[in-house]
Amino acid sequence: MEGMSNSAEEGGGKVLLIEDNDEFRMLLGRLLSLEGFGVHAVETGDKAIEALRHQHFDLILTDLIVPGLEGIEIILTARGLAPETRIIAMSGGAMNGGHDYLPLAEKMGAAAVLQKPFDRAQLVETISRVMGAA
Repeated sequence: MEGMSNSAEEGGGKVLLIEDNDEFRMLLGRLLSLEGFGVHAVETGDKAIEALRHQHFDLILTDLIVPGLEGIEIILTARGLAPETRIIAMSGGAMNGGHDYLPLAEKMGAAAVLQKPFDRAQLVETISRVMGAA
């Protein structure tokens, strides 16, 4: 699903999805497509920034722990490249014995955060709230 792009003509907008877990990236991509979003999915922060340099996105949905440029760096870079783009950060890091970077993500510019695991209803509600604030 890397580089997957769907038409955003349905009116949902275009989402840059950054997630290194292949299965979860595919699942989220399908869910976002079903909600009417055009999706460009990548597995590394470096690919995300490359995509941001060449395309417009209405929303960035990023995992905070990905190879290459990590989520906080993605947020900071996206703020400079596309300040109008809304960002939702997601992480399960604290559940895996890692640090909880979600509060920092909000301080650095994420409009909302999602703690993994989350369900479809939480995802849709969060996106609606963030995009409604645009």
